[in-house]
Amino acid sequence: MTMIHHSVTLVGADSYGSRLPPAPVGMFLSNLDAHIRGAVSVAFRGRSRAPGRPPAWLEAASDVRLLGVSGRDEAVLHFEAPTFSTAAPSLYSQGEFWMTRPRPDATGFEVFARVLRDVKGADRESDLFEPRMLRGFRTFRRSIGAWFREARIEDVEGLSSRFVTLDSQTIDAATSLGSAAPPSRRVRVAGVLDMLRLSTQTFGIKLDTGDEVRGSIAEASGEILGRLLGERVVIDGRAVFRPSGRLLRVDADSILPGEGVSTLFSKPPEAIGRRALRSEVRHPQSPATGVNAFFGRWPGEETDEELLRELDDLH
Repeated sequence: MTMIHHSVTLVGADSYGSRLPPAPVGMFLSNLDAHIRGAVSVAFRGRSRAPGRPPAWLEAASDVRLLGVSGRDEAVLHFEAPTFSTAAPSLYSQGEFWMTRPRPDATGFEVFARVLRDVKGADRESDLFEPRMLRGFRTFRRSIGAWFREARIEDVEGLSSRFVTLDSQTIDAATSLGSAAPPSRRVRVAGVLDMLRLSTQTFGIKLDTGDEVRGSIAEASGEILGRLLGERVVIDGRAVFRPSGRLLRVDADSILPGEGVSTLFSKPPEAIGRRALRSEVRHPQSPATGVNAFFGRWPGEETDEELLRELDDLH
């Protein structure tokens, strides 16, 4: 198996060098491993996690190993990771499906670096921006910002720098983008099943509008779905949206014959509203704002003396 060397530099408020405190490093490594696996999963099947045990190809393609630590003022963590073509060759045996599918000679580090670049660029249309994965960046706060100022992830594909930075600003930007995405919702979609990849449990359907909807299915019978390839089908599931509000994918509960299903269901699902940001619903209250602006106050324009006279007239 072809292994590629990668490095991650941890820059701390204190100069730890290669003498790293185990607790925060352990938290950082655990989060890094989970996010690389999630990014690889999104790149190949459009979702960071799915019900059930992770497929063997995902475990192999995201198998990152720590080799050692070096450095004096900064801690340089050395890793090795397998290329996708040697770890999971079956992923490249079929035609392109997800537009984000990485190069065969890339590794999980390149995919994760691309996620960070898209976060830095605030690319709300990124195919790698799954809301749940973006909101999950908050777990990095246990190590980045608390113990280390930043982590510099080697980025061999970057055009402007040889690394991309993961810091508090990156974490805030990622979680904000994830929270900005509209909530997922139940949908029914009809169209022609023109792409099916059982190895990654992904599919694509061509709508009557000419658009293509990409999706993921957790459990499927290859024999049954194989017979539906090229036929009109109807999908019941949950639509997941990008931070821009545009459809990312449909997580299908079922794919059934759709002959005779109305064309009303053959258009891209649209988002309904979006998630409210905390900054939009949490406002500090003063003696003249919020509940204090009306609690214990008479809503009319009468003075206290006028109000008391009116009450006396009622008796």
